[in-house]
Amino acid sequence: MKKRFSGCLVLLLAVLLAVSGCAQKQSTPGLTASPTASATAQPTQTPAPPAPTPAQADLVTSGGAVLVGKVALGQDGKCCLKLDAPLNIELSGTQGSALFSACAEILFYDTAVDGIDKTAYEDMDVTIRAVLQSGDADGALYAYVCYIEAERTAEACRADETIRVGQTTKWVSDYDASVPVPEKVQPLVRDGAYAYNPYAISREALRHFGSRYPAFFTGLVDAFMNYETSCACPEAYYANMFDLIVMWEFPIFQADGVIGDVVTYNEADHTLNWTYQSTSRAQHDRILTDFEREMNRYLNEISPADTEIARARQLYHAFSGKMNYDEAATVTRKGVEAYHAILDQSGICGTFANAYSYLLTMAGVESTVVEASIQPGADGDEGGHVWNAVTMGGQTYFCDPTFEAGTNAGKGYLFFGTTLEERLHDGTKWLPDTTYIGRYDKVPAAQAALAQTRLPLDQLS
Repeated sequence: MKKRFSGCLVLLLAVLLAVSGCAQKQSTPGLTASPTASATAQPTQTPAPPAPTPAQADLVTSGGAVLVGKVALGQDGKCCLKLDAPLNIELSGTQGSALFSACAEILFYDTAVDGIDKTAYEDMDVTIRAVLQSGDADGALYAYVCYIEAERTAEACRADETIRVGQTTKWVSDYDASVPVPEKVQPLVRDGAYAYNPYAISREALRHFGSRYPAFFTGLVDAFMNYETSCACPEAYYANMFDLIVMWEFPIFQADGVIGDVVTYNEADHTLNWTYQSTSRAQHDRILTDFEREMNRYLNEISPADTEIARARQLYHAFSGKMNYDEAATVTRKGVEAYHAILDQSGICGTFANAYSYLLTMAGVESTVVEASIQPGADGDEGGHVWNAVTMGGQTYFCDPTFEAGTNAGKGYLFFGTTLEERLHDGTKWLPDTTYIGRYDKVPAAQAALAQTRLPLDQLS
């Protein structure tokens, strides 16, 4: 959990520039203004100043973008995304381009348009995957929201052309629980204990992405492990969600693969393409080997003969006791990916929650993440937090490896197997209306099927 501060200079600049909102300037390639001269002009006449140079775009996209900021009500009362600092945003297209200068806020469409209630995230720091569009009536810049996270998982706003116009309709999964899950994507057992299986898929992902997802995911893992730069991608939606898939289901990709606007989706042949940070196959393989070794340090101690509670408890205790909270990362957003928790034993709350959930997937225990905001303090500062919801023995409980790591060096179970009621009254001043459960299909915590009583202590020894 981290309080976020806004620099006075940035705030002042944002206020000054927000007065005019996003000023749209139409730009048509190939057309220039011709200077005119007057034959009767007097020698003493002051020449007209040159036309101002168009503002340079900070973000250029045909529509797709990853946006970070705070959900708020704009000056006209409409729900919008307040950016950290004003940006010049250029929308490019076959008919020319439009430049929105000094954008301090981006408007949202009504819930009826994109199916997402943005007002539920009011006053929260968020990361949004959206398609930017110019409003037909007012010409203002709008975001058609495809996905929203109640935390900052991106360093800054950026273009992402895999989020494409025409691919923003609500995803409908064809998941069928009666269809056997391919053995390759199930947890791996070797010599009587669990072992790292990069192909393992969480049950949450299976339910959300549907029948074609296992083949896509195994193809992605195969390509990455073999240092290839593309894989078959049968659904544009998978490309749209690629950043989130690798963050939650395949964290080692973030250790070497390059994500963001360099990842492209070829609609013609249905392929996803990416590049690498490493400069050689040997360097890439060392990253894979190191990650597998560290994952197995946790998993090789876990037996499939144990109950779900025992497996989750053992991983929680081993994991929480090793984690070190990185205060600097809450500001820099560097080193927050889940693989840092596995390789470096460091990160922030989202790092630890995602890594712990990934370990549970490897051990056949269903889990997801929980996110919430806290009440602002007297100085107006606010914060957010991420932890886990783990299903054990048919009941879903809260588990918080971050809070556990900060209490008695992670040697206890103070925050393991707790309830919503306990979480809301633990002294942290959580805002109940901002507490959401789930990664792909978020639901308010108050509507989730959660355990009503704490996990019995006799099951924690």
